[in-house]
Amino acid sequence: MKQSYILILISLGLFLTNCVGTKSKGLMEAEKNAIWGQIATYFEPPSEYKNVYGDYRSPLLFYNGDSVKTKKDWQKRRAEIRSRWMDLMGEWPAIMTEQHFEIIDTVYREDFTQHTVRFYWTPNQQTEGYLLIPNTEGKKPAVITVFYEPETAIGLSDKPNRDFAYQLTKRGFVTLSLGTTQTTKDKTYSI
Repeated sequence: MKQSYILILISLGLFLTNCVGTKSKGLMEAEKNAIWGQIATYFEPPSEYKNVYGDYRSPLLFYNGDSVKTKKDWQKRRAEIRSRWMDLMGEWPAIMTEQHFEIIDTVYREDFTQHTVRFYWTPNQQTEGYLLIPNTEGKKPAVITVFYEPETAIGLSDKPNRDFAYQLTKRGFVTLSLGTTQTTKDKTYSI
């Protein structure tokens, strides 16, 4: 008799758990659909641009007009594109392997640590910026934010809606906010 009672209770518990689980899944699905309904239009181009791709040249055409047909062709075309870009922009400088990253100051803000840092961003020019690290355990994604001066991106200016590094850090990202030290000192943001 006692075993029957226990089996009935277990069965009832499983039945109720299944009913509640199904209901919550349905509610979650309805909420998901409602949210999607609000943002769906942002995942399609406006009607005036739908299926309008412009008259851009295909990246699968060599400059002499030949088409890329194989993986080997693509490797050649890729080298051709890179060579043209380097001719137009100049070669990339060598990677700096002897970088010295200096922490100048550390401040604890809200739920993250803010380090003021200095390093060479060109072989002979230093800059300062801010490294923001969330106070959470485990691996974290990282982002470099670049603005005219680094204070705005970490939320230390009067410019609204430009605190990119701060917002990302609040969401768990390690961020390095860069700009030019001289720009900050001179307030010459349009140069």
